[in-house]
Amino acid sequence: MEDSAPEWISADQGRLRQVLVSLLGNAIKFTSRGAVTLQVSHAANQLKVAASDTGIGIPPEKQSIIFEAFQQADNSTSRRYGGTGIRLTISKKLVESMGGQLLLASEPSKGSTFWFTSEAPPASAPPPNAQPLAELPPPAPVRILVA
Repeated sequence: MEDSAPEWISADQGRLRQVLVSLLGNAIKFTSRGAVTLQVSHAANQLKVAASDTGIGIPPEKQSIIFEAFQQADNSTSRRYGGTGIRLTISKKLVESMGGQLLLASEPSKGSTFWFTSEAPPASAPPPNAQPLAELPPPAPVRILVA
């Protein structure tokens, strides 16, 4: 998170969460080794969020269809990794409904970065029922089985 980002923004919490979960879920799913990172910045009332991975990447000739419903970069992808190819389509529509864009940069065998922008002016106070992160309970321990 960039230091210049405001503590609070005015945005649709549910839609932002859905897009973040989708982008991070894909990044994790397609990264067997390496890292997944999330970067957040804010400037001129625009939120920019980028999810990057060191996963399988997407060939340039397939990048133009990746946001189309039920399309994946490779037919073997759904057999190997699961999924139907609809999450990116839904995420793109959600981001556009928030006045932004969803884009990607990718290179096969080196990974991908999906980023989106959204209108999100700074807010002076939290919305009703919002809790600062400091007040949330700590996450439960997670066990991961790697086979």
